[in-house]
Amino acid sequence: MAQVTIRDLLESPGVDKIGVADISLEKAKSVTAHLNDARLVPILTNAQDNVSLASVMREYDVVINSTWYEFNLIVMEAAIRQGFTPF
Repeated sequence: MAQVTIRDLLESPGVDKIGVADISLEKAKSVTAHLNDARLVPILTNAQDNVSLASVMREYDVVINSTWYEFNLIVMEAAIRQGFTPF
């Protein structure tokens, strides 16, 4: 699902940078290489580590959570701490 979302974002006007985060930097790099767009940035982060996650979120205007459902509350809490409004 994340790759479909990323493709949609790449087609949207005004999108300058898209971070693709994963607990495996190699997986994030694989996704960005496959989609081959300079606006994609592979990022190493852990959805279970609020500090790391919040640090990554600070760099972006929008956060889309495509993690496994078990991480939804953790990711949402980190996003709210960074000032994002869930909807």
